[in-house]
This record gives sequence, C-alpha cells and structure tokens, in this order.
Amino acid sequence: THAFSDAKVSHGGEGLWAGVLAACNYAIESNPSDASAYFERGNIYEHARVYRRAIADYAKAIEIEPASADAYLSRGYLYGALREHGRAVADFTKVIELAPARSDAYYNRGIAYGKMDKHDLAIADLTTFIRFEPTHAFAYYLRGCLYHLAGETDCAIADYSEAIKFDPECAGAYFGRGDAYRQQSKLDRALVEYDRVIAIVPKAAPAYNNRGITYELRGDYGRAIGDYTKGIEERFRAVERFLEDGLVNFNGVD
Repeated sequence: THAFSDAKVSHGGEGLWAGVLAACNYAIESNPSDASAYFERGNIYEHARVYRRAIADYAKAIEIEPASADAYLSRGYLYGALREHGRAVADFTKVIELAPARSDAYYNRGIAYGKMDKHDLAIADLTTFIRFEPTHAFAYYLRGCLYHLAGETDCAIADYSEAIKFDPECAGAYFGRGDAYRQQSKLDRALVEYDRVIAIVPKAAPAYNNRGITYELRGDYGRAIGDYTKGIEERFRAVERFLEDGLVNFNGVD
C-alpha cells in the first residue's frame, strides 16, 4: 500500500520537520536538477498534508527523472486523497509500466477504479495485488465489497471469509458476509455475522439495524424492534459525539 504517513505534523515535531524542509530547500537551491530533493520535500509536504505543494514537488521530480516510479506512486496517492481519481489512475498506470512488480500500484489503482465505479477494472487490479500479497486481509475485503455490489454474493462471501481468515477482527467483513447471507435468505447465518460485528464494535449502528431487518424477516418482531431502537440510539449518540468534538475543536480546548 502507500508508504507514507497520513498523520499531521505534531507540535513536538515541527522543529524537526522545519529543519528537514530547510535542508531540502538548500539542496534544491544548490542543485535545481536534484530530483531526490524535490521528492523528499514532497514527502515533507505530504506528511504535513500540504498536498498541492507535495504534488508540485513530485511533478518536478518526475520532470527531472521521468522513470521515478516512487514519485508517480506518491503523486497518484495524493490525487486519490483529493478525489481526482482519473489522475490517480494515470499515475498508478505509469508506475506499473515502469515497475510491473510494484504491487502497491495495483492496489491503489484498484481503489481508484472502485471510486470511479469501474468495478470490473477494480476487481482485476485487486486480484493482481492479491497474487503478490495473498495474505492481505483488506484487499480481500475490498474485492468482496466489489463482488457484492455486482450482485455476486457467492464470490463476495468467499472474499469476506478470506479477509476474516487473515484478520479475525475485520468487522466490515463480518458485516458484508451477514448482508450477503441475508440476501441469500440464509437468515440464521446472517444473524451470527451481525452478532460478531457487534461483539467487535458494540456501537455499530448499521449492524443493529441490519440484524433488526433479519429478525423482522424471521417474524421475530420483538427483537427486530429492540435492534432498530438500539441502532437509532447509537446513531444519535454518534451525532452527539461528533457535535461535542466539533465544539471542543471550535473552542480551542485540548
């Protein structure tokens, strides 16, 4: 996947990063043809989430060194973060042309295709990625979601199961498998999956809601109402937490 941190620069690290940035600036001033200096400065801007500056530096690195797969990969990742998925696909495709064994390019291009609703292309890229990294739980989960969207519930269940095998705490895979079983009218199996989601994430409102739907399909209206009520309560609490966090941030309280 992508190698660089999404974390913001912490107050304690500002001095360090400022020093590294100054060193990169000096290197670029001393040798404007140094692609690596632009790339490293792009990394710093990316780490600080100054994405447009990072993209500009990666572009300069590519201009100087057109075969830099790392620069294309990093720029593509940032285009994806900015929801410019067509540009992201173009950069990841260039990485694959330059370095066909770069599995992370297939992974990220697959995600970008998924965001563009090009599900067949997304599935193909994730399948290639899985050949490189056959124990990557989240790749199976993502491909399972794509199969699910395509109505291929058997393929989706198989991938969700693989995701769970490699990450037994993958709540999303249990949830997806529960939905797929429910769509196949395997209601008892669906209930087991939603129970597992709730055991992992006790505040998961969608799991309560979908378990409620399953109970209703079985004619167990009392439990269905209980789950619908719990789902509404958890959604309301999530909104309250969001608003509280927003007020704390707005008021500048640590």
